[in-house]
Amino acid sequence: MVPCNTCPLPDPALGRMIAPFWDDLYPPGGGGIYYSRTGSAPNRVFTVEWRNIEHFPGTASGVTFEVQLEETTNEIYVLYQDTSFGSGEDDGASASVGIQNGSIAFQYSCNEAVLYPALNIHWFRPSQVTPTPTRTPSPTPTATPTPGNPYLYLPLILRGP
Repeated sequence: MVPCNTCPLPDPALGRMIAPFWDDLYPPGGGGIYYSRTGSAPNRVFTVEWRNIEHFPGTASGVTFEVQLEETTNEIYVLYQDTSFGSGEDDGASASVGIQNGSIAFQYSCNEAVLYPALNIHWFRPSQVTPTPTRTPSPTPTATPTPGNPYLYLPLILRGP
């Protein structure tokens, strides 16, 4: 059995996870969970929508939000339409929001009422920067060792073509 909320992330027992509104949600209370795929390869978007989902054991109203997974970019969008149950759990006050791979997590919130209608969270990998070597050695040394501190000096010799 998976607990309804674990703060803070990561939780190694759960592995890879997208947690858009990890709380004790109750879909049978009148809401539903829907999915769709739009676009064509390689630019498809897979969307999962939680529509009018109540908080367990049932609340005055439900929350509505969705997760979009982009095929080409592997970017993740979380879009919130309604974040109020009409109770003390409104706006994510008892929810975890984030993503994890089991050992590393990026957490947006942990039991904080920081979600609101029209909030969009965009998770993406920064582009990889490829270092470019240059052949311009510094004419003079710039670092001076401090006595008593370990310091390792490795001479760098650059040879041109």
